[in-house]
Amino acid sequence: MSDHGTTSQEFPAWYITFQIAALKNLPRPGEIDEQIALGWSDNGESMKHVLREVLVPPEQIAGDFAPPPGGRVHVLTIPVSLDKPWNAAVQAAGPSTPGEYDIWKVGDLYLPGPPTGRGAVQTKMVLVNFGSTGGNLAKAIAWAEQYGLKKTNPRQVFAIGEHKPQLNRELGANSMYAVATEECFFEGNRQVCNVWWNDAKRKANLNWTDNVGNANDWFVFACYFLRSPAVEAGVSVSIFRVHPPSPRNYDEYFD
Repeated sequence: MSDHGTTSQEFPAWYITFQIAALKNLPRPGEIDEQIALGWSDNGESMKHVLREVLVPPEQIAGDFAPPPGGRVHVLTIPVSLDKPWNAAVQAAGPSTPGEYDIWKVGDLYLPGPPTGRGAVQTKMVLVNFGSTGGNLAKAIAWAEQYGLKKTNPRQVFAIGEHKPQLNRELGANSMYAVATEECFFEGNRQVCNVWWNDAKRKANLNWTDNVGNANDWFVFACYFLRSPAVEAGVSVSIFRVHPPSPRNYDEYFD
């Protein structure tokens, strides 16, 4: 019996081979900073979620999040551009967006990031739907907080529209909305940005917060970012963890 209460006989041979390969391919001293390594050591749950994101099928990861009563959860990972101009991001998300929509006017109300820089980062996002009873932004945020999820800025949701043009069909719907959960104040009203799928068409839009939460609305939250090869050197990348950090000041190593 090992110190952890598990005998090697409990693992199949293929898994032991996998463990050995994982150990062989970990960064060596000199390749990884000591404090970063200690940060991961003190945050085992964070490491587990990062490894699961890379190695485990998305449909299994979705089981980490319990949907609200009557609702659904969908998990996806897509590249999010850090430096695409606002209007270009809107156009890529919703090619059918009319020129008179207010979505074109609110780019200055959203600061870049996190993270910031050039290129793109692979971003894991969790979409939650409240079903036929509907929900609202406050309920969605309360649901997300229990998992340590972060509000999404519109650029993250625009990236879903750009890279998932058939998402409505993947989710078995003709019409659906993906709602960014970071608000803005425009013309005296609390509003949120969203992307609307309707059959093969997509539009980006701006809606009052009181008007979101219908049965076909999916609220979007960010889980964490993974560094992408497309990100240029020197870019600051944050990692959002599902569980809170240990007392060690872990975030400073990624800012």
